[in-house]
Amino acid sequence: MLLLDDKIYEETKNIVLGINEQSPMVKEFSDWFMRTLSVKILNIQFVKLRSTKSYRLYIIFAETDQYNKMYIKPLIQPNENYQMLIKNEFTKLIIKYHITDIVKLNKIFITYNDFSEEAKTAANWSATNEVKTYIKSRYSFVWDVFTRYSDTTIFYYLENDVITYEKNGISKEIEKEYYKIVKTYDELNYYTRENIRLIFHSKEYLDKHYDGNMFYYYNG
Repeated sequence: MLLLDDKIYEETKNIVLGINEQSPMVKEFSDWFMRTLSVKILNIQFVKLRSTKSYRLYIIFAETDQYNKMYIKPLIQPNENYQMLIKNEFTKLIIKYHITDIVKLNKIFITYNDFSEEAKTAANWSATNEVKTYIKSRYSFVWDVFTRYSDTTIFYYLENDVITYEKNGISKEIEKEYYKIVKTYDELNYYTRENIRLIFHSKEYLDKHYDGNMFYYYNG
C-alpha cells in the first residue's frame, strides 16, 4: 500500500470491517489513547530496525483529523510532549505483554499513519482503469487521466478548456461520475463528495511548465 505493507494494511482493514478484533495489547493501548489524548487508533506496528538496534512504533489512526492532532502546525513537527507520553505508556505495555526484554530496548522511534488515506488510495488505485476508460471514451476533449495516491487529475487539451468546462458544468459532471465509480471500490467507506480530490488541468499547461513530464508536474 501507500506506506503500510500489505500484511498490516489487511490486518487493519479487517479491524475496521469488524472481521478481526484488536489484539489485547492494542486494545489497551487504544483505550489509553482515547482517555489521554482523545484520539482513536486502529492498530500498531512494532518492529526492530535492521540498520540499528532501535525499534519503530508505527501508530495507525482511523481518521485524518486524529492523525493531525499528533503534530504541531504546520503538521510537520510531531508534538514532543505526546511522544514522551506515548513512549512511557507503550514501554509499560511491552513489559506487561512480554513483547521484548526492556533491557534490550535502547530507543523507540514513534511515527504515525493516517489509515483513511491508505484506504482512499487503495480505492482510487483500484478504480484507475475504469475511471480512465470511462472518462476518455465519454469525453473526447479529455487528453488523459492520471491517478496519484488518493487524488486524480483530469487533463484537458488546452488551458482555456479548464475555464470553459468549469463554467458550462462539464467538469462538475465528470466529478460526479468519477465519484460514482470510485465509491464502488471504497469498501471502507472513507470517500465522500466533500473529500474527493479531483483536479482539472491541461496538456498545454503540462507542456508549457513541465516539458510534458508527469514526474516534474507532481514533484515540482
